[in-house]
Amino acid sequence: MMAVTEWVKNWNSADKTLASAAALFVVALITKISIPNNVFVECFLFVTEAALVGGVADWFAVTALFEKPLGFPYHTAILPNRREEFIVAATHLVEREFFSRKKVFSMMEAVDLRTPLISWIKNSDVKNDIKNELMRLIQGYAEPFDCSLTAEKWAGELRHAVLSVPLHEVMERFRCWLVGGRDREIIAQASSFIRSRVETDEARDNIKTMLQKIYDDKMEGAGLLGMFGSLFAQAFDVVSIDDMAEVIQTEILRLLDEAGEANSAIQTRMLSVFYDYFDKVAIDPALDEDFAKLKCNVIRDMPIEDTIGTALLIIKNSMTDGGVPAGIGEASIHGAIQTLTGEVAESCLSILESDPDVQKVINVLVHDVVGRSALEAREMMGAVTNEVMAHLTDDELNRIVYSKIEPDLLWIRMNGSIVGAIIGFALYAIMTMAKYL
Repeated sequence: MMAVTEWVKNWNSADKTLASAAALFVVALITKISIPNNVFVECFLFVTEAALVGGVADWFAVTALFEKPLGFPYHTAILPNRREEFIVAATHLVEREFFSRKKVFSMMEAVDLRTPLISWIKNSDVKNDIKNELMRLIQGYAEPFDCSLTAEKWAGELRHAVLSVPLHEVMERFRCWLVGGRDREIIAQASSFIRSRVETDEARDNIKTMLQKIYDDKMEGAGLLGMFGSLFAQAFDVVSIDDMAEVIQTEILRLLDEAGEANSAIQTRMLSVFYDYFDKVAIDPALDEDFAKLKCNVIRDMPIEDTIGTALLIIKNSMTDGGVPAGIGEASIHGAIQTLTGEVAESCLSILESDPDVQKVINVLVHDVVGRSALEAREMMGAVTNEVMAHLTDDELNRIVYSKIEPDLLWIRMNGSIVGAIIGFALYAIMTMAKYL
């Protein structure tokens, strides 16, 4: 009796519903035998019979999904017999439905990946790793670099570029460089420099010496009369060399001050004269020919290959820790490159934090990378799902599937009895009304 009680306690709601329908059917059948030809008893029996049939039919259908009910062999134990198709379908569900491309990328777009990325990059260790990685990339590029071959190539290109430039083009470029304020600035600086030399006592003495020489030469060329005039002028102080030198110095200083003044008349006049002469020189055939000869002589004698090769070798050795020639600051060059890589990393981080266009590009890139990684992972998830389910026994597979949908299956069985009873009542009512019509 205790065993039966424990067995009944293990029944689920669907089993209890089916047992209730069977019990009511037995009661109805006994009542029918005891009280024949009673409409209510016949209706009760019809309803319980329909409920019992519906409950048994749905019990059979649900049980047939997982095993053979009552040993019935035809189209039963559906899941064990179709386990290969079921595993393939489950694998496909994991790969294509749970991790579909649309769902993966939609999920990635909803996640802010830029903020944790910036926080991660801001970490000092990460920034050092980035700097070191940049240095390794530079060293990896510099290691196989052929300095001699590159120097020869660059020297040839430089010679060709210099020799192919005509005089008028050089003059035109120089004129473009001057125009725009540099020409007036040069005149102002030159005026200031010359003024600092002219305003000294030494300059005034030089002017005085020059005037005295001119005066003496003139007097000697004038003969006896000239000598007499010179003595007369000196005796009565008619001509003062000192005063003349001071006047000339003062006038020169005034002109220099005016020339150094921005947009002054004398400055404009000087530039006008300069550019007139400049334009004539630029188209002078003889000067152009001399310029071409000068270029050939200079380029031919210059050790361009050696200079470029030495410079490239110094840079290469400083980047690859190979050492540099004596007297060259290897530490400073290597440190400058490290500083540059650090500044590049900081600049990139600053742009990443402040530039909305860059942020948009980074978001798209990160989301795309993560999304594609997730899409690659779904193949692995599918393989894992297939591998795990393939090693399950039929009972384990049944138990896993049944545990996930047990409430629905129980309601299917209970609905069989409930719907059967309703349909039975409706059919009996229709049959009874048809009998009396």
